[in-house]
Amino acid sequence: MKNKTLQAFLKYKVVVLIFLIFGFLTGYFVTEYIVNNNLSYYKIDLYSNQNPSTFLNSEYFENTLKEIDEYNQTAEKKISYANIDYESMLKSIKIENINNEGSYSVLVKRKFFPSTVKVSNGLINEGTNRCSTYFKLILEFDKTNPYNIKFFNEPICELIGEYNPYLLGLGTMLGMLLISFSFFFIVTHGKSKGLLVDISDGELVFKTPFNKRYWSLANKEMSNVKNLCSIALLFAIMFLCKAITIPSGFGALGLGLTYLVFSVIAMIYGPICGMTIGILSDVLGHFIYPSGAPFFIGYTINSLLSGLIYGLCFYRTKVTFAKCLYARVFVNLFVNIFLGSIWWAIVYNLNFDGFVAYVMLISIPKNLVYLLPQAILLFIFLKICAKPIGAFGLIDERIAENVSII
Repeated sequence: MKNKTLQAFLKYKVVVLIFLIFGFLTGYFVTEYIVNNNLSYYKIDLYSNQNPSTFLNSEYFENTLKEIDEYNQTAEKKISYANIDYESMLKSIKIENINNEGSYSVLVKRKFFPSTVKVSNGLINEGTNRCSTYFKLILEFDKTNPYNIKFFNEPICELIGEYNPYLLGLGTMLGMLLISFSFFFIVTHGKSKGLLVDISDGELVFKTPFNKRYWSLANKEMSNVKNLCSIALLFAIMFLCKAITIPSGFGALGLGLTYLVFSVIAMIYGPICGMTIGILSDVLGHFIYPSGAPFFIGYTINSLLSGLIYGLCFYRTKVTFAKCLYARVFVNLFVNIFLGSIWWAIVYNLNFDGFVAYVMLISIPKNLVYLLPQAILLFIFLKICAKPIGAFGLIDERIAENVSII
């Protein structure tokens, strides 16, 4: 019995591998950019003849940075410094008086000195501890130093409360592995054990994607010139739809019709083609339809996952409204809300409060409000397209004849 579970597990190793990679990336990004940026902080132990709250202000930093700018005008080797949002940083700084002899601990959130270097934004890029490098630079150019500032430790900034994103990414990946193995154990030992056998309504219409022939056919869809020409034509139509964006009423988020053509491509050519088209659509769309936001790989992952979901729901299977609803539930709730909110927070450097506000006030309401209308529109669109597509021999005619409401 154990061998059956292992055989099923190995049979669908490609699907499992996708889940494992996704699990690692999710654990890494959430830990590095959400947890560490907002919950970990730098601790700076210093001596001063005044409480740091009296001189840690925007004016102090700006005056010092002016001296650095003056130095850069004549120096051969220019000095870069962090372009920090001082107003936000100073609001979040915590100062603790260690004793009554001028010793203090200053706590600064890690997000103001991120480990990811953004040279275009002016962030300091010297050394591994950017916080220490920055405060050394400030002290060096603060020539008057009326506050008699001295740092106790080396490095100046000690990072407190940081979680290793690689370890937590690995933990999330192992969790995905456990979930995958549990799933295969259930379907090979429980009442649903027939799910993994090669059952189909016919040779080319399948009840489930857990079928070796299903993936064999999907893998061959992009291997001949005729299919590639059809895919290119549909991709061009899909790409033109990217230019059409309807205001959603929720911030800068808009509604598009791209997903309709995307679903047709996935329905005809399967999940592997869907993932490929998703990657190309996101990468090319960023350069041809620039939004002003920097390119970010997270949104490419979203497009890839959307292509996979549409392919699994519609390729070589009877199209029903339930499957259209399932597709939109996964895309809206998992891809758009969960992953999309994380990517948005990373790209626009949102703090924790800003992240929560975006999720609660924009992302969740928008995706829930339009979930059912998008599913209905998707079903109607596929129902209209199925018969002509079937007549051209692009899908099995039985699929076109059985597009039903349930």
